[in-house]
Amino acid sequence: MRFSPRIFLEAISVFTVAFVFFMWVLLDRQGLPTHDGFYHYQMASLLLKENLFLDIRWLPLTVLGEHGVNHHWLFHVLISPFTLVSDRMLGMTLATSFYAALVPAVLTVVGRLLKIPYAPLIALLAIVAGHIMPTRLLMLRTQNIALIFMFLSVWAMLTQRYLLLGLCSALFMYTYHGAIILIIFTFIYIVIYRLYQGIIDWRSLLVCILGISISLLLNPWYPQNIDYLIFHVFFKALNPMTGGGGIEWLRLSAWNLFQDAWVSHMSVLSAVGVFFLQKYRQQKPLKLSKDTVLFLCITVLLLLMYQRAWRFAEYYVPFAIFTAALFLRDAHVHLNVGFKEKVILPLFLCFIGWHAWVNTYETKYFSQKKEFSKIVQHLKTHAAPNTLIFNSSWTNFVSLFWHSTDFYYVNGLDVNYLAGKQPELFAAWVRISQGEIEQPRKAILNSFKTHWVVVSNWHEKLAHQLVNDPDAELKLLDDDGALFYLHDSFLEKQIEPIN
Repeated sequence: MRFSPRIFLEAISVFTVAFVFFMWVLLDRQGLPTHDGFYHYQMASLLLKENLFLDIRWLPLTVLGEHGVNHHWLFHVLISPFTLVSDRMLGMTLATSFYAALVPAVLTVVGRLLKIPYAPLIALLAIVAGHIMPTRLLMLRTQNIALIFMFLSVWAMLTQRYLLLGLCSALFMYTYHGAIILIIFTFIYIVIYRLYQGIIDWRSLLVCILGISISLLLNPWYPQNIDYLIFHVFFKALNPMTGGGGIEWLRLSAWNLFQDAWVSHMSVLSAVGVFFLQKYRQQKPLKLSKDTVLFLCITVLLLLMYQRAWRFAEYYVPFAIFTAALFLRDAHVHLNVGFKEKVILPLFLCFIGWHAWVNTYETKYFSQKKEFSKIVQHLKTHAAPNTLIFNSSWTNFVSLFWHSTDFYYVNGLDVNYLAGKQPELFAAWVRISQGEIEQPRKAILNSFKTHWVVVSNWHEKLAHQLVNDPDAELKLLDDDGALFYLHDSFLEKQIEPIN
């Protein structure tokens, strides 16, 4: 099927419905269910204010260094126009809703091109058929754009549109290092193509690798970006929970895996059952298309990734729903028109709406990122710009960065960043933060060469140690944490801001 005005109108309709729903949810909850989104929005605004190819300089002790690679660069470019809105929270809400709604819109187009019946409804189901969907789409993260590139790339493989495949591969890598998964997808595709056509479509693999390679070589951060990619693929992926990597990296038990996305699992199993039932009943044998087999293999791969880390639900769920739809397409399932319009479609719409409501409103955490605003204001008044701040929790970096870009921090964005660059310093940071060192003031001054410390409210032991140290001055205490100034006359003369 070719792209047509009807497909375009369907995509616009799906986008409008999703955009209105997402805007309504975010405005009603008065915040976003995210940490990362605030970082991305701040970075996007800095691209317009400072430099289009801005280095990430705020975590100098980590793998990023003083001139860190922005591997989300294209994503930041895409959301930068929204940062022109004077109200930052409104700008974030608009950006989040726009790119969240763009996902089912693009899935509608791909579904129609794959000749999936009721593609708009399938696309909407694809973003709600999991417990953490569609909340994951409301986090203003690169995974939204990743889904779009994944589906477009798979369609390009199936239709041998090599220019589109190469373009998607390159743009995906400019957006997010997760683009490396396209190489695995392409390997799966060429094996399936060999089984169906008897020849190997090497061009797809070569074009995919070429697109990724071009984006890595024609890059303002080359060759540092290559080292950073290797770190992501081999260190971070193999050590996702070094010192605590966030709940999105939790491994799921078999029961939790089923419970979390039972709609997706049952859709695939039911569709497979219907296909083989139809094959048994019909005299003319049914055959699975290579489209269906490719989507099934990718879905199995993503299910294995999903079991390893909760976060991969955002990839598995849409691919699972499309796999189910393709099985039904290949089974030539047809419903009576009157029954379909009066019963099936209304029930399907109610099911989608109910899941969208439940899976969104079960999420309790919606934030405006007001945390640490008082502490940052105190730092802006009393600390020199470019001063390194010891932050006891890596997760607090985003809040601190959101309120001011004037300071540097020990660890942030990912707990592995400090561990990947300086494992011994990382070990010291963990022990200090957890209150395992008897004299944390001296350890911080000696190891990190800084006298400003932000202690998270869940590191009470460290806070008590510093409160009881006469040379550690408590500057500010609120519900988010505590700000300390460490006195040491000898070292204070030597400590200089990082330029």
